[in-house]
Amino acid sequence: MKYGIWLSLLAGLLSLAVLNDNVWAQSTAQISGNVTDRSGAVLPGVEVTVTQTDTGLLRSVVSNETGSYVTKYSMRRARSRPKRTG
Repeated sequence: MKYGIWLSLLAGLLSLAVLNDNVWAQSTAQISGNVTDRSGAVLPGVEVTVTQTDTGLLRSVVSNETGSYVTKYSMRRARSRPKRTG
């Protein structure tokens, strides 16, 4: 009798965990872009800073030789802001 109750309880908890979107949802995002000047020329070596607006957490990447940058985050509502280095 006790074994059946525990088995039913375990099955119910596992069902809730599997069906709950919040358990399996991931709040990851990818931010990418190209850094160019006003004439459209690519700008390699530019630091791009991404800010998590709720916490103020900063993370930076540097654009590559083609002016591109890519970064992945596990935060919500991030925005990017390029800043020239060097």
